[in-house]
Amino acid sequence: MHFIISAIGTAGDVLPFIAVAKELSRRGYRTVFLTVAPYVSLAEKHCVKTQEILSREDYESTLQDPKLWKPNEGFIAAVKGFGMPSLKNAYDYVIEHAEADTVVIGSSISFGARCA
Repeated sequence: MHFIISAIGTAGDVLPFIAVAKELSRRGYRTVFLTVAPYVSLAEKHCVKTQEILSREDYESTLQDPKLWKPNEGFIAAVKGFGMPSLKNAYDYVIEHAEADTVVIGSSISFGARCA
C-alpha cells in the first residue's frame, strides 16, 4: 500500500501528520509527505520521503498576515495563504504518483491532494 499525506499550515496542523507518516513508514508502507518548506527537514529526519508544496516565503508571508490570528478571519487567511498557493503543487504530485493502491490523506486545507 502507498500513502501520500499532505499537511499544510502551522505546527499544530503539520506535526500530527508527520507522526502518522512516521508510523506508516515504520510499518513498512510506502509513504510520502507533502508539506510546507519549514517542515521538510523535520519530516525527513523521521525517515519520511518528503516533497515541498509551499515555499518558505509564502509560508512566512501568511504567518505575518494579522487576519490569520483573528477568530472570524483566520480560516479565510489560511486558505488564501496556505491552501490556494499549494493547491496545484499537491494536485500535480498526487496525479503523477498515485497508483491503484494509493491512499491520500490531507489536512483540512490540503485542497490539492484532497481533490486529486
